[in-house]
This record gives sequence, C-alpha cells and structure tokens, in this order.
Amino acid sequence: MAAEKYCFAFYKVHSVPTTSLRYFNIYGPRQDTSEYANAISIFLGKFKEGKPITIFGDGEQTRDFVFVEDVVTANILAATQPAAAGEILNIATGLATSINQLVNSIKQASHRESPIIYAAARAGEVKHSRANTEKARKILGFRPQTNLKDGLLLTWKEFKKGVAGEAE
Repeated sequence: MAAEKYCFAFYKVHSVPTTSLRYFNIYGPRQDTSEYANAISIFLGKFKEGKPITIFGDGEQTRDFVFVEDVVTANILAATQPAAAGEILNIATGLATSINQLVNSIKQASHRESPIIYAAARAGEVKHSRANTEKARKILGFRPQTNLKDGLLLTWKEFKKGVAGEAE
C-alpha cells in the first residue's frame, strides 16, 4: 500500500505517469513448485507424483486465478494507455473458484489421481477472494482471454515437459 501511495504521489506532484496493478493468484508455465508457491503449482506437483493433496478447511474457500499471459497483456495495456496513469487496478478474472473446484480441474487437466486430505483451516486465512475488475476493463479494456480449464491444460503440458521431463 505504501508503494502505491508513493507512486500516486509521484504522479500528482512530479507528473510521473505511474499505474499500480494488483495481481490476484497468477499461475502458468514454469512457476515455482516449492511449498511457498501458490496452490496450483503445489497441487500440480502432488498430482504428478501421485502424492496426497492437503486442503486446509473444507475446500469451499475461493480464489480468483488469472493466467500469466493475461497478466502480461494487462501490463502492456497499463504501460500504453495514458488513462491508466495514477490509477490502481485489479488484474484478475473476476471469477471465484473454490479449492475443491480447482483440484477437480487439475485432475481433469492432468488425467491423474491423488488422494485428498482435509486439514484444519489455517487461522486468519481469507475465506473468499474475488477481484472487482470493472475498473481495469473500463480503463484498459482488459479482459482475460484464458479460462481456468485452458490455462491449467497449458500449465500442465509445460509442467510435464519442463519440470518432469516427461513427453506429452
């Protein structure tokens, strides 16, 4: 938030055209698979290895997942649209996907099975997260082009080649 405030101050005081983009749950090929990565890469690794997937809580918590290529598009639009100067914009799909839905979608994309373990919910975890993307649509004309199903298929194919070394 402090960085956003500094950007806005430089825009207002010094006319430096700055735009702050707030990204939601970006995923895509070549992403980190460590325990600190996002749910998609962690789950892909577990499906690849056939290891159990741990879902904290009941799995009905939701997130807004956006494909990396759509984020790149948003960055280019923000850098080239003069109307974006001084703005703070959410970059996401505006769609909520539950963790249970996500796991089922990864299962379909990978054609693999992994046991699911439900553990106690993490203290302080946000139950539902979905971006309001109206401002990015209005100012940038930003509309994500990759739905979750297609994005997961692309990510899984690259994951198998790049990380697993498997053929398609």
